[in-house]
Amino acid sequence: MNPIEAVSSAFRNYVNFSGRACRSEFWWFTLFSFISQAVLGWIPLIGGIYVLALVLPSLAVTVRRLHDTNRAAWWLLLQIIPALVWVVLTALLVWVLISSLLSGHLIDQEVSEGFLTFLIPAFVVWTLVAIAFFILMFVVLALPGTSGLNRYGPDPLQPDPGAGPGYPNPPPGTGQGEGQYCPRCGAEVQPYAQFCFACGANV
Repeated sequence: MNPIEAVSSAFRNYVNFSGRACRSEFWWFTLFSFISQAVLGWIPLIGGIYVLALVLPSLAVTVRRLHDTNRAAWWLLLQIIPALVWVVLTALLVWVLISSLLSGHLIDQEVSEGFLTFLIPAFVVWTLVAIAFFILMFVVLALPGTSGLNRYGPDPLQPDPGAGPGYPNPPPGTGQGEGQYCPRCGAEVQPYAQFCFACGANV
C-alpha cells in the first residue's frame, strides 16, 4: 500500500479487530499518526480530541498486523502493561521526590527516604524492562506476514484463491469464476474466500 491507501484503509477499518494488515498499512498509518499528533496535539481541546480519535484505529491496525504474523491480540499486553507500570513508577517517584524537596510536607521525611531507596532502583530496572518489551514488539510488528491463509484470514498480499498456500482451488467444472461482494463494504471478493480483503469482514 502507498501512504494514502494505508491511511484510508486504517480509517475504513476504524474498529475492525479481525482480519490482517500488511506491513505497509501498519507502518504508513503509524507514521501518519505520529506526524499528525505532533502537529495537532498541542492545540487545546482539538488536539486532545484528535489524539483520542486515533486510539481505536491505532489499536485495530496493530491487532490486524499481529494477526498477519499469526499472533493473537494479547501480544499487545507486552507493550501496554510494561508502559502502564512505568507510568505508575514514574508518578510515584516524582511525588516522593517532590515531598523530599519540600522537607516532608506531603509525607514523612523518613518514609519518603525509604520509598526512594526502593523506587529509584525499581524505576531504573523497569525502564530497561519496558525498553526491552518495546524492542520486542517493534521486531514482531516488522516481521513479514505469514504466506497464504492463516487462522485470521487471507494473506493481504495474496488475496486470491490459489495465489498462495492454504487457499482452496475452485472445483473444476463448477463454472465459478466470478467474484462476490462483501456485505459490509461492497468490495469484490473471490469465490471461496472467507474474509473480505478490503475490510476483513467475514464473507
